[in-house]
Amino acid sequence: MNWTWWNDVLFLPVFLVTFHHLISRASSFDHHGLSIKGRRAGFSHRSTRALMATKKPSIGIVGSGAVGGYYGARLWETGDYDVNFFMRGEHYEVSKSKGLDVTSLFGDIFIPPEELKVYSDTKDMGVMDWVVVSVKSTALEQIPALVAPLLKPGHTRVLAIMNGLIEDDLIEHLKRFHNEDTEEGRIECCGALFGGMALVCSNRLGPGRIDHSYAGLLSSGVAAHSSK
Repeated sequence: MNWTWWNDVLFLPVFLVTFHHLISRASSFDHHGLSIKGRRAGFSHRSTRALMATKKPSIGIVGSGAVGGYYGARLWETGDYDVNFFMRGEHYEVSKSKGLDVTSLFGDIFIPPEELKVYSDTKDMGVMDWVVVSVKSTALEQIPALVAPLLKPGHTRVLAIMNGLIEDDLIEHLKRFHNEDTEEGRIECCGALFGGMALVCSNRLGPGRIDHSYAGLLSSGVAAHSSK
């Protein structure tokens, strides 16, 4: 897919997950952000199918715990995305052998082990169209090395859903890691970076088990984008 960052106008609402609703006009994009409500709202599959006719967009979930695991499972549920989960430790081992089990007030999801694409090393995942970063903000300095194998300069979109409003700090860490010296609002190691805020109550009950108990509103705005 050869997109400019303006095509996020079309794809971002599809991606920001509690449901996959495609807005149709680039002119309707608000540079200050997007607000997407719960998956029970109405949507049409036809426009999304047309946009994704060539291949499924690939999405890497870096931090597949309570929040990343929930949104990733919702993306997988649509059948329209190639969703890849990065996990560690026992969460990885149990999910890989038994699948990922998500209980939710909006409907439960179970991804069986034979369908779950889960990795313990991001180097094994390949380049992604989208990367959702949902690790804790205490791991901020580790993120550039984690996501580097997933990024295609000028193409991959990164959505940060973390504790606090840390997208500016994340941009600086990414620029330093990739030796970029670009103006404010620009980043070249990826296509664009979005700061996200999730109004959601979700908990990891144990390895391979997530419970979503409230809401799901996910808002996002462009924090930086490439010149391509």
